[in-house]
Amino acid sequence: MNKKIYYFSMLLCLSMVAACSSDDIVSDYSDNDDSGIISGDMVTFSVPDVSSFTITQKSTPTGETATEPTERTQSVTITFKADGTAESSNTELATTNGQTVTASTNGVNYILTGSTAEGSSAAFNYKGTGDCTITLNGVSMNTTAKAIGATKGGHVELVVKGTNTITSTAKKSIEVGDDTEGAEIYQKLDIYGDGVLNVASSSKGAISSTDAMTVNKGVVLNITIGSDATGKKGLKSDTSIEFKGGRTTIINNAPAEWDTDELDYSAATCVKAPTITVSGGTVQCIATGNGGKGIRADDTMTVSEGSVEVITTGKNLVYYNNADKVVELAQLDSYSNYEDANPKGIHVGDKDNGTGDLTINGGSVKVRAVNSEGIESKMYLTVTGGTVASYAGDDAINVGISSENNKGNTYAGKGKIAIKGGTVYACSTSNDAIDANGTFSISGGVVVACGDLAPEDGFDCDQNSFAITGGYVIGMGGSTSSPTENACSQSSLITSLSGVSEGNTLSLQIAGTTILQAEMPRTYSSATLLISAPDMQKGRSYAILKNGSSINSGTLSSSAYVNGSSTGGGPGGGPGGGF
Repeated sequence: MNKKIYYFSMLLCLSMVAACSSDDIVSDYSDNDDSGIISGDMVTFSVPDVSSFTITQKSTPTGETATEPTERTQSVTITFKADGTAESSNTELATTNGQTVTASTNGVNYILTGSTAEGSSAAFNYKGTGDCTITLNGVSMNTTAKAIGATKGGHVELVVKGTNTITSTAKKSIEVGDDTEGAEIYQKLDIYGDGVLNVASSSKGAISSTDAMTVNKGVVLNITIGSDATGKKGLKSDTSIEFKGGRTTIINNAPAEWDTDELDYSAATCVKAPTITVSGGTVQCIATGNGGKGIRADDTMTVSEGSVEVITTGKNLVYYNNADKVVELAQLDSYSNYEDANPKGIHVGDKDNGTGDLTINGGSVKVRAVNSEGIESKMYLTVTGGTVASYAGDDAINVGISSENNKGNTYAGKGKIAIKGGTVYACSTSNDAIDANGTFSISGGVVVACGDLAPEDGFDCDQNSFAITGGYVIGMGGSTSSPTENACSQSSLITSLSGVSEGNTLSLQIAGTTILQAEMPRTYSSATLLISAPDMQKGRSYAILKNGSSINSGTLSSSAYVNGSSTGGGPGGGPGGGF
């Protein structure tokens, strides 16, 4: 596919009758004739560009009103100095030994400021077992040690004021809790403030907690992981991470790491936790390393508000004959008996445990995955609102576990996609646009799927139920799975297209009224088109036009095959046609 800015616009005519409220999209018509049945306002829809958008770290304020942390009655200021020392304003609350600062009093606000020399051993260690606040107030720490550690217990509030920089070559830069086997201590980490925290890590990870982590309104986090930090994480929690606000931008240049004990890869990931929630703010991830991932949630991920943007550019890693190999996507099938690390934009779930539930109720999710799948959930994907846009080298959206490639897996073929509202745009340059590996239902919203040429699909659900009961749907690709007739209450058209070029205008007319109009985002020498919209009801006339000229027309019926023949389907797709 041409990697240029694609502008995709559709004009959607919302049909309304007297009995329906003004926000109804699907109308219940009792007549099947063509007179006076199409009415309503014209709505323009445009899909965000996902083929070439960029992400940059910024230090500008978020414009949010910062969430206030807990007010403490005691505080102490620790000043780091370039001469290799640190000074405490209250030595009873915080002691110093060179540039190593130790504190253990609960309920205190520990304020870090000053600047170290490059390659110092500066460190702040909180060894209390109760709650505390650690405020970064214009501090700059360049250290070979763990810059901030709180590993004995208690809830830690990290407050960011002014511009702060932490550069560490230690195993972890900021660590809350202890996940060492046999000494597990689970601690929460809440990040507050209206300042900027820049973290550069060349070792295991940047910021981690063993219990829930929260990023609140107002704070700006810029995290960079070096290319030599194999298998490392930007933000990591052993339980959950919630983004309530702020702007978090993570650039992870590390590749996946082969674990000789587990005999498996540990992926380098920008954000990792069993449960990830985005309820506000902006989350931006770039993963450039081979096998690297943008966001990885082991169990569930929910987006209700805010913005998520992910870019991955790494290639596949294969551990074969006791060595790492960098493998192009198209070459994977030539290997057998190997372990691999696949880069992903967003990855939710674990195929061996049957987990994976991605829910998008609002906000914006945008993914560009150059050599991999864009969005993957191992079991379920539900969209009720918001905007989802995925542009990928492999499947743009993949849900479930392939039965073909995982024959012994109990959960294979049991995936489920349910799109109930919002806007979903999926485009793949070499595979399916949306691959369900299970059941697929569309009951509302706008869904645009652009797959590669044959044998790849716009929609693929492997002979499972494909139900369309509402919404505006366009699918393009070499083929498509066909909607299941007894599961659908909204008609669909499937037809073959040839000689369709990027920039051509494709239109759907029902009863002489254009209800769907789209500028083709790519060139297809031969393609299968699936169209469905609320105004498509059995017994109504239709016409499909290319650049204003009709290429197909007829009457919608349960056996109305366009051009009088089946267009086929994807793997397990079944015959095409209109019903």
